[in-house]
Amino acid sequence: MRSATLPEPFPLPGLRTRRFGRFSCFLPQVDSTNLFLKEMAERLPSGAVCVAGVQTAGRGRLGRTWTGQGKDLPFSLLIRARAPLPALSLCCGVAVAEALSELTGADFGIKWPNDIICEDKKICGILCESRAAGEGEICMVCGMGINLTQTAADFARAGLPHGGSVEMLTGQRIGPAAAAAAVLNRLEPLCDRMAAQGFGSVKARFAARCVTLGRQVSVIEEDRSSCGRAVDIADDGALLVAFPNPGGRGESIRTVLAGEASVRGLMGYI
Repeated sequence: MRSATLPEPFPLPGLRTRRFGRFSCFLPQVDSTNLFLKEMAERLPSGAVCVAGVQTAGRGRLGRTWTGQGKDLPFSLLIRARAPLPALSLCCGVAVAEALSELTGADFGIKWPNDIICEDKKICGILCESRAAGEGEICMVCGMGINLTQTAADFARAGLPHGGSVEMLTGQRIGPAAAAAAVLNRLEPLCDRMAAQGFGSVKARFAARCVTLGRQVSVIEEDRSSCGRAVDIADDGALLVAFPNPGGRGESIRTVLAGEASVRGLMGYI
């Protein structure tokens, strides 16, 4: 059972948003910032943010677990709306990649659908969840975990050869508040545009950073794996993959949905 007392505020210097992050709180330790916001949603305004020092039961896409050992930035954003925002997690990916590039000057890309990549290492995972709320509203919770200060040795001990952190790869130490504010500054206008015009209106920004496009990939669906070439992003955020036809007679384009498949490069994670 969550405490009835709201946690302490978490100032976000440099925040330029109208709604996102205007209420922000900090928990030294929590099971999951997503779970916290989902359970407290009725008591919090839309745009509320929860930041954790340590997250003990963080989850990634497809149910994978993750903890950043207190060296990352686990935070979640609550959005209430009348209708779901399409491809919200991909929109979050654009905001994180652009914000980290702005803060460090380094190149951050997106491995479809929403892993943030720098020098072929995973810097951030994103998990967006939603549930029905009262009076016809939908509560959407966007969870983001950005690796800030872990070392190569930290990832080796955790058995994560594809993991990396901002400091490890750029040499720059970014504080949690500065990182969260920069992401929210990018994310709010992206979400406003997507709510009004759909994901197609921000697709070009996603595609410009998508490291998956143009690569040979392995698409893993349940116990089946198929090899093809990632060729484009659909207007709903799905990945379009060209698979060779039997007998070598050209290719067929197939839509791959983020919630139903995992995509990896033929030679590794990317």
